[in-house]
Amino acid sequence: MARGHAAAGLSVTAHAAAGVPHRIGEVNAHCAKQYGNSFSALTAAQQDEVLRGLDGGKIELEAVRSQFFFNMLLANTLEGFFADPIYGGNRDKAGWKLVGFPGVAAVYTMHVERHGVPYDAVRCR
Repeated sequence: MARGHAAAGLSVTAHAAAGVPHRIGEVNAHCAKQYGNSFSALTAAQQDEVLRGLDGGKIELEAVRSQFFFNMLLANTLEGFFADPIYGGNRDKAGWKLVGFPGVAAVYTMHVERHGVPYDAVRCR
């Protein structure tokens, strides 16, 4: 007989993902204790230190290993950075421009076979 999150039809990953806001709160609590500020108020070097700590398992989180949280956070960040802007990420198609992807709209079909040619979103509107 399934128990807990399995009984609700959730995988372990889905169950952990549902707790992302709580994990972010835990990371902010760690930052406040360690640096006296939330993660967003830290210097870039301090933020890098926290991210390395999560990735390396040096920061304790309640429900999941910090490496798991870091990997999920990284995957979500990449998904947002390269997602279709219609979903709220990839503002101004920055991720697509970075890799030269012209987008998914049908008006870009003339660019599909243009390999090695830089994509200029302004010119393609």
